[in-house]
Amino acid sequence: MKKLNSTNIAALVAEILDVNDGWHQLLPAGFFKAVDGRPHDVATGQWYLDAQVFEQMKARTPHQASDLVIDYEHQTLNAKSNGNPAPASGYFNLTELEFREGEGLFVKPRFTDKALAFIKNKEYRYLSCVFAYDTETGKPTYLHSAALTNRPGVDGMAPLAELSAQLLINSPQHKEATMNKLLIDMLAKLGIDLPDANNVTPEQATAALSALDNLQTDAAKVEGLKTQLVALTAESTGVDLTKFVPVETYNALNTEFAALSANSGKAQVEGLVKQAFDEGKIRKSEMGYLTDLGNQHGIAALTASLDVRVPIAALNATQTDGKAPTDKVAGLAQLSAEDVIAADLLGISHADFAQSKGEK
Repeated sequence: MKKLNSTNIAALVAEILDVNDGWHQLLPAGFFKAVDGRPHDVATGQWYLDAQVFEQMKARTPHQASDLVIDYEHQTLNAKSNGNPAPASGYFNLTELEFREGEGLFVKPRFTDKALAFIKNKEYRYLSCVFAYDTETGKPTYLHSAALTNRPGVDGMAPLAELSAQLLINSPQHKEATMNKLLIDMLAKLGIDLPDANNVTPEQATAALSALDNLQTDAAKVEGLKTQLVALTAESTGVDLTKFVPVETYNALNTEFAALSANSGKAQVEGLVKQAFDEGKIRKSEMGYLTDLGNQHGIAALTASLDVRVPIAALNATQTDGKAPTDKVAGLAQLSAEDVIAADLLGISHADFAQSKGEK
């Protein structure tokens, strides 16, 4: 087989699928049947197709927007049973179908480069259609796919290359050489300028086909993104908002918690220091230092410092041992914890120290 390049591919396109036509017969009009005698399950033993049946068949075809595949030898149907791959030879959609009175159903396929080469070399000559049908009336109900084949199920179908040539000769475009202005404008949109409005070069045809392929690829990407967006939107609507809080609320709660924790820590430090003082473990003069120690280094450091201390009897003792003063000592000045320590250090009795205070 001749090696394909952009020039001879464009030539194949111009020769086989003329830019002004490119339609191929898919099914005949009226009553028809397969060469093997099908349909065996229809009372008339034939299928039937007219313009009305075609419109109904098109409306019932599942793939309304997507392309239908053209494979080789109906391998799409056989892939599950024989395990072989089913490469596409081309594609078409419902907008690329039309019914012609007295002739039948025609399709305008978009063949792959490989399929074009097969058709050019007459290695494949016919299109064969796969469709569902009503067993009571024999009328086709929807399209499934098509295939390149050399043994079409329906006898009398026009070969691909000959059909293209015949349509080209009989077409109005062939009789009127001037290219349709709409087609010129469409090519211009694809970036193809035609200095000669009556002629399209192979290079221009290739460039136009490449531009269309790129548009189709980009369109598929957009559809994929829409699908992802819909999926993500669906997931987001399923979130239980009662299990979450706004970030602003979370940050505010963190700030308040930190402030409460700090205040709670200070209160705990002050309580421990006061308790130690009340128990006679520390002097009043030490309370400020120990409070700062706890605030700066934490409860653990403060507790470690206080736990090693033992209560000093002189610090929590009173002159009357907790009893109400008697008449004999009623006139004496009361001694504070510091006074008791001072009296002990001076070696004098508490009563004498109290009396000395009272005389001042």
